[in-house]
Amino acid sequence: MRTVARTALAASCAVTLAAAPAALGQSAADIGIVVNNAAWNNGTAWTGATEAHITFQRPSWAGQANDQLVLNSRVISSSGWFTPGGDWTRSWRNLAEGTYLARANVRTQVSCYMSYGSRICSYGTATRSTSFSVDGSAPSTPTVHGDAGPVGSGEAVTWDPSWDSGSGVSRYEVLVDGLVRAEVGAGECASRCTATVGSLHMPDGSRHVTVRAIDAVGNVAEAHAARDVRDTPQVRLVDPPLFVLKGRQVLLKAAASVPNGGELSYDWDLDGDGEFETSTGAAPSARVSPDRDATVAVRATAPAGGQATAEHDLDVRVVPPSDDPGVTIEQGERFTNNQRVTLELSWPAGATTMRIGTDGGFRGVRAQPVQAQATLRLDQAADSRLPHVVYVRFQGPGIDARETYTDDIILDTTAPVIDQATADQVRGGARIMSRARDGLSGVESLEATAGPRRPVARVPYARRATVRVAAARPLVRVVDRAGNASRWMRARPPGSR
Repeated sequence: MRTVARTALAASCAVTLAAAPAALGQSAADIGIVVNNAAWNNGTAWTGATEAHITFQRPSWAGQANDQLVLNSRVISSSGWFTPGGDWTRSWRNLAEGTYLARANVRTQVSCYMSYGSRICSYGTATRSTSFSVDGSAPSTPTVHGDAGPVGSGEAVTWDPSWDSGSGVSRYEVLVDGLVRAEVGAGECASRCTATVGSLHMPDGSRHVTVRAIDAVGNVAEAHAARDVRDTPQVRLVDPPLFVLKGRQVLLKAAASVPNGGELSYDWDLDGDGEFETSTGAAPSARVSPDRDATVAVRATAPAGGQATAEHDLDVRVVPPSDDPGVTIEQGERFTNNQRVTLELSWPAGATTMRIGTDGGFRGVRAQPVQAQATLRLDQAADSRLPHVVYVRFQGPGIDARETYTDDIILDTTAPVIDQATADQVRGGARIMSRARDGLSGVESLEATAGPRRPVARVPYARRATVRVAAARPLVRVVDRAGNASRWMRARPPGSR
């Protein structure tokens, strides 16, 4: 473009007033174009609005300028040449979808000179353009796959991908009950899209699921589906007892959870009949006092009805007579005159069987069920001054079968001997002088009676003792500590031989 300006001047020689633009570094790259607040340098950028606000940034060397908006190689808007005071902005509304070219033409002064009294200038034009596309249409609606029945909170949400002929699908959002709970990039989908929502965001019950397809400029298409969430709990009995004592109360504890954190309720079968007859609500514990072996169970139920059970076999054992395990022979007596003795036994809580022997090695001794009393024949030599020892071991799960309990007793089957007895009457009975002996357990008592089939009076043995007996010459005998009795002897008057 060439513009000529004439001025009345006397001179007729040519005068160069400005250097060439190239020498000044004037370039179309100095012109900036901002579309909807985004500076785009060529290429195709997208906008989701049907209106565009374009700012042309004027370089310092610019003279006059004009701007154009082009759609499909056709200029749809053009301004006349004007002299901008700085950057200038144009706005277009209700734009149709398509690809546009925003173009700025800026005049550059190349040179001026005087010729025959006239001032003649040459101009160039720097042109800068950028393209953008308008996309006002939403992507296609995604197809959300429904579930045939109840699902767990961890089940993935799936849908068929959307397509978009404009800026293209950028991402998907998954909402549960109106809140965004997952986001999936379009590149993560192939023939099907999948998103896993955190279990805590999928509580039991009917949930409203929305999938949004969002294109590169923010246009949205969404689809909805209902989901019946019904989590299945996990439940177990916590440290169940190895055994319980018959009739004794024991506490059973359960631990249960569901992935979505729902509150559980608990029901119990405490008698092993298969019926959950005891409910403890949200409390995960129950007390039971069993009287026989039983398989107890707990059932945990989630808010929407999902259930799980756990079982435990209760091993019910006999209650020991006392809390102190051990064995006692003949109620703690030191002596006995009977080889067959009675044992009183108390076992460690939980023991089921016992072994009883007179040999600490338990050779050939069989186990028998625990019981409070048992009999045993002392098979060692009688009348020994050494005690006869009884050994007992108890057995059962959780019981130390090496623990040995003992008691001892001396077997004395020999009767004592009364060598002499005299008696005289005193107030309150007879005063008896006697001499007796026993080689093992020792003399323990003196007995006296008026005659056969008459009452017998008994006092602790002493060489001189008073016995309540109405007879001048009573029958007298002595008994040792093992219960052996001497022969009856007729007491003689004092001083007789």
